[in-house]
Amino acid sequence: MEHLKGKRDRVRKKDLEEQATTGKGAAKGKAPAKADAKKGGKGAPAASVDKGAAEEDSVEIRVVPQPGDHQNVGIKAFLDHFSQPRLIHVKSQGMHENRKRDDPEIEEINAKRQAQRDTETEKQDVHVEERNSLKESREVFKQKILDRVDNERTDYKDSLQTSMDNRTEFRDAIVLRKEKEKALTDLLTNEKIDLAALT
Repeated sequence: MEHLKGKRDRVRKKDLEEQATTGKGAAKGKAPAKADAKKGGKGAPAASVDKGAAEEDSVEIRVVPQPGDHQNVGIKAFLDHFSQPRLIHVKSQGMHENRKRDDPEIEEINAKRQAQRDTETEKQDVHVEERNSLKESREVFKQKILDRVDNERTDYKDSLQTSMDNRTEFRDAIVLRKEKEKALTDLLTNEKIDLAALT
């Protein structure tokens, strides 16, 4: 706005100067005198001023929107961010003014780090011991289960073998009885019973 206002003032001043020059020439009936710029006349500074004003007028002024001109939250946030400075310059204080830790502070920091390291090491050792004890208890439980399974398998095999032996004995008894029944049947079919064959 200030630039536009200055531009208007220059235009008004230029118009007033032209009107004044035209008025003087008309009153005397003479054409306005032209000043030689090379000779350093009065017209030279005015020409340079007019040339600078023309250059300023020819430059386009980019009007940046302001955050207060908008209602959209996203646009306002972007314009707020856009209006902030892009770089932050911090002057260096120099090497002689930079703070350097003294020996007691360094020792204190090292002591704190060592204490923290010892605490974490103790926690890790406790965790490893608990993990190892859990592993041992798991192995003991696994071994007990395997021993129990083996014992039950052995008992089952023994009982199965006993059942098979009993079945074999019973089958042999049935076969022997069948043979005796067949021998008795053959003996009864004979006309004369041989008593010696019965013994």
